[in-house]
Amino acid sequence: MPLHTFENPLNEKSRIYLRLEYLFAQLFDNCEQQQSWQHLAFFKALFELQELLERGDPRMELLKDLEKQSQKLALWSQYPGIDRELVDQLETRLHSAQQNLPRMARAIQHLKEDKLLGAIRPRFNIPGGVAVLTCRPFTCGLVRIASFNNRKSASGSMDYVL
Repeated sequence: MPLHTFENPLNEKSRIYLRLEYLFAQLFDNCEQQQSWQHLAFFKALFELQELLERGDPRMELLKDLEKQSQKLALWSQYPGIDRELVDQLETRLHSAQQNLPRMARAIQHLKEDKLLGAIRPRFNIPGGVAVLTCRPFTCGLVRIASFNNRKSASGSMDYVL
């Protein structure tokens, strides 16, 4: 992950965006699930991200900021000599993000309703709460996921599940 330097104090919106960026990076870095500590880091990031996104503020702020960026891109596209292909790519990415962001509420709801996640989420707030001996649902879920992924990789398929 690249190192960025920021002057403090950042406003609340900037801090939330940085937290989101950090949590998504944690999810993607640990989604391969090859080491046991990666399981813990993945689920910890997932639960923190869920908690952050359950608030309506980040989603609404993101939608507003995406709209502002779309307007800026529309202005930039009018300048002579602009790389039109790059502007079109950015507009496509912004439009995709604007379309997918409202769907995030449904994804968060699915995470809240998941029985396995509901059983292990409170354990992450307890020191040592997800140890093998103290958190049976978490351990059983990991064994199921690992055996499924092993069967898939043995059959040559590259589809992995969480």
